[in-house]
Amino acid sequence: MMSLATLTLVTGCKDKIGGQVAAKVNGDEITQIELQQALQGVPPAALTNAQDKRKVLDAVLQKLVDRQIMVQQAKADGVDKTPDYAVELKKMQDELIIRMNAAKIAKDIAPADEGAVAKFISDNPMMFAGRQIFSLDQIMFSPPKDKAVLAAFPAAHTLDAVAGLLSARNVPFSRAKGQMDTATLPPGMAKQIASLPAGEPMILPQGGQIVAAVVTATTAAPVSDEQAKAIAKNMLRQKAVNDAMDARLKQGRLVAKVEYGTGFEAPAKK
Repeated sequence: MMSLATLTLVTGCKDKIGGQVAAKVNGDEITQIELQQALQGVPPAALTNAQDKRKVLDAVLQKLVDRQIMVQQAKADGVDKTPDYAVELKKMQDELIIRMNAAKIAKDIAPADEGAVAKFISDNPMMFAGRQIFSLDQIMFSPPKDKAVLAAFPAAHTLDAVAGLLSARNVPFSRAKGQMDTATLPPGMAKQIASLPAGEPMILPQGGQIVAAVVTATTAAPVSDEQAKAIAKNMLRQKAVNDAMDARLKQGRLVAKVEYGTGFEAPAKK
């Protein structure tokens, strides 16, 4: 009986494609570099002794083998020859090289000094010492085609009123409990939510849907000074990276030769 794949495990093999070969699947090589990258997602606790490490390594390698088999099957089915595959492949490659370039730029950015860190923490209290967790009662629904539905929301001062409005317009919705962490919100939004009258709904876009929610309880969840400093340093570093990327993009726009096809043009400058 022929096996689905011809698998060769290689230990200490001198064949190299970006590193020593860990296995071959129908001649396609899985390198030790690929294996090591896959192992990075394994919790350190699972690698406490040689026996556990061997089991984990074998299991991770088998997943790579299975993945390679599925890749070969997809190619045999011609998926890699379709226009959709080409578009998705280019998108993934573009996102990868941009992400790796951002990581490269980040290495050259000096950490924020203590003064900048302290100011960031002071300017954003609801991310740190004043952090709060809002318990929510919420209604989720798809954006209605009739814009008059959304226009009527300002007159709805309770969640029941929102539900009644949607029901009257035959807009399907679901109702559920939820939470919102002020540390994840823009500072202005967190302050606005905290200042809403009790029971007053807020209307927010979320994942292609619209959410109407009211705060039913507020729980203080302050961040320790040590954690606050670490978080602030990371956020300031990411902002510096974003600023550097934006500056390079603006410079690139000035020198790039962009040619638009028939029916397409650059957006009007504001």
